[in-house]
Amino acid sequence: MPDTVLSADSMVDIAKNVLGKVPCKWGECKFVLNSWNMVQEHHRYHCNKSQDRDGKWICKLPGCAGRVHASREALQSHINLSHMSRLILPCPIRGCEQSGIRVAQLPMHIHNVHLELLGSSVANPSNSAILKPGYAPFRPHLEIPPPLPDGERSLLEINCLPVRGCPHKRRRARSPSQSRGRKWSRLDAQDEEESEPEAAELDDLPTFDRSEEARKKGYNTIYRRKPPEAAASKLSQAHRMVDPPPPDEQPPTSIHFETFARMVDQLAANGRL
Repeated sequence: MPDTVLSADSMVDIAKNVLGKVPCKWGECKFVLNSWNMVQEHHRYHCNKSQDRDGKWICKLPGCAGRVHASREALQSHINLSHMSRLILPCPIRGCEQSGIRVAQLPMHIHNVHLELLGSSVANPSNSAILKPGYAPFRPHLEIPPPLPDGERSLLEINCLPVRGCPHKRRRARSPSQSRGRKWSRLDAQDEEESEPEAAELDDLPTFDRSEEARKKGYNTIYRRKPPEAAASKLSQAHRMVDPPPPDEQPPTSIHFETFARMVDQLAANGRL
C-alpha cells in the first residue's frame, strides 16, 4: 500500500474517517455513527425508503428548505450538497482540539495551523502517530523475529521453562465476626494432633472346622423368610375392560356411502384397485 502524502484535499478525506460520535438526525432515527463517512452511508439507507405514496422522495433532515424531490438520485444529491456540507468535521491532526469546522473550512484551518505537516507522507492514516485514529481498517505492523542462534541445541533446552518455587502463603485467621457456614468452617479448621486410641483386646474367634467328620454332622443353618415386597406394576399386562363395555355399534354412514362402496367393490373385482 503506497504512503499517503498529506495535503489540503487528503486532510479532508482523512478527517471524514476520524472516529467520533455523530448522531443521525433523520426523522426519529436514533442511530449514532462513528464518522462523517458512516453518516453519509447511513443517509443512503434512509433515501432508499423515503418515497411517499405519490411517488415523491422526501427529505426528513431538520432545517431543510427543499424536502420534495422527483427521484432518489436527486434526493441523495440534495443531502450531499445541502446537509453533509454543513456537517462539522474534526481536525485530523492528533492533539488539535479545534471544533466547529465544516468541510469547506478545513483546508483553510490546515494552512493556518498545520502548515508544517503539508507534504509529509503517512503509511497508515488510520494508525499514525500524527493523525487521529480512523475507522478504516489497516494492516498491522509485524516485527521481524530475531534470528535463530547458531549451532545445535538440545530439545530440552529449547522447550523446558525454568521452574520457580512458589512461596507458601500463610492463611490469615478469620475473625469471629465473619461467620461462615458450618460446612466451610469445618474445612477451614486446623488439623489437630490426635493420639490414636488404644486397641481393645478381643478374644480369638473360634476356628471353623472343615474336617470330613464335622461335615457329616452338619452345620447349623438359619432360614429366614424374605419380607414381602410391593407388587410391581406389570406393564405388559392388558388393561381391564370398561364395565360395562362400550356398545359395538357401527357409526352412521354419510350420504351416498353405499353407492361409493359398491363402486369400490366393482373396481376391486375388475383388478383396477
